[in-house]
Amino acid sequence: MAGRIYPRLDDREWLRMIYEDEKRSTRYIAGLIGCSAVAVGSALRLHGIPRRVSCHVHRQPVAIIHDPQLAARLGLPAGVEVRV
Repeated sequence: MAGRIYPRLDDREWLRMIYEDEKRSTRYIAGLIGCSAVAVGSALRLHGIPRRVSCHVHRQPVAIIHDPQLAARLGLPAGVEVRV
């Protein structure tokens, strides 16, 4: 299986628990076990664990530029959400 170097990737229940129950990202899980986020994603797919939508889609905007002059100077449309 995928996790011969990283045995945790073979442990379906552990992956399911940390990814689904604890809502940890593939990047976070990769950091825990020392592999890449791509390897974690592959293991999730291999075990039939559905992937979530990327969390950056749900992040709140850091700022919304309402001032049309400021937006124009930045080359952005007024009302744009700016994330850092």
